[in-house]
Amino acid sequence: MPPRTRSIFLKIVRQPEGIRAARTVMAAVALQLGGRFARLGRGILRGQGTGFAFAQTLTTQVFVLVLNLATGVLTARLLGPEGRGQLAALSIWPPFVAALVASGLSAALVHQIRSAKSEDRGAVLGAALTVGLLLGGVGAATTFTLMPLVLGERYSDDLVSLAPVAAAVTILCLLILLIRSALTAFGRFSSFNLAAWADPALYCAGLILATLWAPLDATRAVFCLWLATAICFIGVAIYLFSFGQVTLRGATRFFRPLGSFMARAAGGSILGTMVAHMDRLVLLVLLPAEAFGLYVVAFSLSRMLVVVQTAVSAVALPALAGQSPAAASALYQRMFRLVLCLLTVAGIAAWALGGFVLSVLYGKDFSAAQPIFMILVLEAAVACLSQVTAQLYMAMGRPGFTSLAQLVSFVVLCTALLTLVPLLGAPGAALAILLSSSLRLAMLLVALPGALQLPRPTLSPIRAELLGYVRGVARL
Repeated sequence: MPPRTRSIFLKIVRQPEGIRAARTVMAAVALQLGGRFARLGRGILRGQGTGFAFAQTLTTQVFVLVLNLATGVLTARLLGPEGRGQLAALSIWPPFVAALVASGLSAALVHQIRSAKSEDRGAVLGAALTVGLLLGGVGAATTFTLMPLVLGERYSDDLVSLAPVAAAVTILCLLILLIRSALTAFGRFSSFNLAAWADPALYCAGLILATLWAPLDATRAVFCLWLATAICFIGVAIYLFSFGQVTLRGATRFFRPLGSFMARAAGGSILGTMVAHMDRLVLLVLLPAEAFGLYVVAFSLSRMLVVVQTAVSAVALPALAGQSPAAASALYQRMFRLVLCLLTVAGIAAWALGGFVLSVLYGKDFSAAQPIFMILVLEAAVACLSQVTAQLYMAMGRPGFTSLAQLVSFVVLCTALLTLVPLLGAPGAALAILLSSSLRLAMLLVALPGALQLPRPTLSPIRAELLGYVRGVARL
């Protein structure tokens, strides 16, 4: 404040009338700000509208990140690098196989529910869950067969003997995946977000109780995880059937459209799942449990940037589906720019604090994971932008090109992994997935004008849009 203005202000407020006026103004400003924050909080809690749904989902994913960080710290501290590697070797199978065998079904479910008449949505859901149960059986058999084959040579018989339990959990993971997709399609983002944090919260609570009961090992830790998954499935299933009006009457009409969309989207989804897990699958075979544990901790911590991707993926496809190409393109471009800004800020913070977090939270035994972490942070940012762009292709009914992009990136990933891991170990795997993700993003962006006849995202309106978001919050 300039000296002259400050002098005049002090003279005014030192008078009795000035003091009362200043207090009145301050009270009015505080009341107004309080009202705005209250309206903002209510909007985020309700999750109504695309903007508030995104804000709520992003807030939830941050909370999930905190829970996952807590469980990661707890297991790393109690199990050490080798035990953490054993836990990862067990826990990777159910979600990986579930996502693999159900490839394309979640996107098909969202697309069909959003496109169907309101009276037909229960039948669409019934058809999707029927297909999901059948695929769950395939997934259970796959887990039961592959898990002993991969773990048999490097891990103890006690760990390999858990394959039947992992097979059953695979079915639960697949059904949870479908139910959460259905919640987003019905616009129940609050329930979707509740299910998102309930699972890690239950897991964290289970770990604490198990630690108080007896010394924690990889077997007890993975049982806590699988028990949390089972409880979460029961909760979301009861909720879905309470409002979703799931029915098999007329469901046969939707098997064909679901299958058609799933067949077109399956290639990209399968390859996306393989790309997301291939690094850990290769390291699981090639590296000892201790080195694998270091990589898993660095990978888990770097996924803090993926909270943005998860929030956008949950909101973007339902919001983009059914829009005209021009409206979908405008919404996609705003999402792309917003996500880019969020990732830039989060990435800088992660690079600045990552080494400190690894050594302080996880312990000195995990400080060697810092170079891996810094590479994986950059890869996470690129993967988020790729996923945002892929949602536009899905919404425009062109999942085939995303499959092609995934195929090319998958081939590059496999080649890079087999080349770099024997030379560099775990850092080689991080470089391999960074190269693969960068190639996928480049392909999706370059092909936008030709494949969808839509422009590529531009960065020039970022400042104006950010100011618009600030003004929008101020008007609440």
